[in-house]
Amino acid sequence: MNINKEHSPAWVKITIWITIFAFVFAFIAVGFLQVITSIKNNSSSSSSSTSSSSTTTSAAQQISTVNSQYQTSAVSSEALVKKEPKNKTQVASLAGLYSQWGTALLQISNSTEAQTQAAEKLQTANKYWKQAYDLDPNDKEVAGDYATSLYYVGDTQGAIKVAQEVVKKNPKYATVWYNLGIYQSATNKSEAIKSLENAIKYETDATQKKSAQEALASLKKSSN
Repeated sequence: MNINKEHSPAWVKITIWITIFAFVFAFIAVGFLQVITSIKNNSSSSSSSTSSSSTTTSAAQQISTVNSQYQTSAVSSEALVKKEPKNKTQVASLAGLYSQWGTALLQISNSTEAQTQAAEKLQTANKYWKQAYDLDPNDKEVAGDYATSLYYVGDTQGAIKVAQEVVKKNPKYATVWYNLGIYQSATNKSEAIKSLENAIKYETDATQKKSAQEALASLKKSSN
């Protein structure tokens, strides 16, 4: 599970100014110009309504597509976990499935419904990650994913605590050092910098190391 965790866009301000200008123009214009302005305004309103409807439909279709990709597998996996609730591998697999499902829904940013469903799926994922973590707190990968799931559901302090436990037991675990730096960045930048430095120190993958270096550079710049 990766860390990836939404001000009015510029076009909203532009639309407001266009609307104001159109109103003033219609007010001072006479005869034929008033009619033309009215027609344009009605056309614009109709177009906006159609566009909004299209966006809603598109979002609904995206939600349906995402849900169809995960629903069947989730039902099957939950049945297995119900039979073997102490099977860490099965529980972690189900937790990962819900994590993927939730983050996929999060990508549908133009839909409140998608965001609501995403939050529900991520909460479910967190429940199963905790179950897997409780079965084996020493499994660094499960613990790392549990920390990330806590972060996704808004429990940043919980995420930091679990991640700190992971790196204490596994001081060269670059992935969790990196994630810990992200968790800490909003409240404790000095500690976040140390965590990201450790991520860079222990990371062996060039791409991941570059990501950690970029995150560290950005954090240091924001601290100045």
